[in-house]
Amino acid sequence: EKKRPRGAGKENAPKVAKPSSAKGSGGEKTSAPGLEEPIQFLQTNPKKAGGTSFHRYEKYKHAKTVKEALGLGAAKGDIAYDWKQGFFKRV
Repeated sequence: EKKRPRGAGKENAPKVAKPSSAKGSGGEKTSAPGLEEPIQFLQTNPKKAGGTSFHRYEKYKHAKTVKEALGLGAAKGDIAYDWKQGFFKRV
């Protein structure tokens, strides 16, 4: 049996939307804020108590920008995850 080249026969396959980023306050998908845009984190820590991300969040939850949060100890992965989960918003 002959194998088809990679991607062959997919011309009529349905297009699947890829998730972009977090929902904004109105429920629409929006891109993450820039480093200097004003933001506000949830002040009640949503992370698992006792975990390392919980302790980092406690340090950066008062930040007013992504740049400040990174300076206070947030990892880039924290910012991406927190945005996706809705743990902070633009103000």
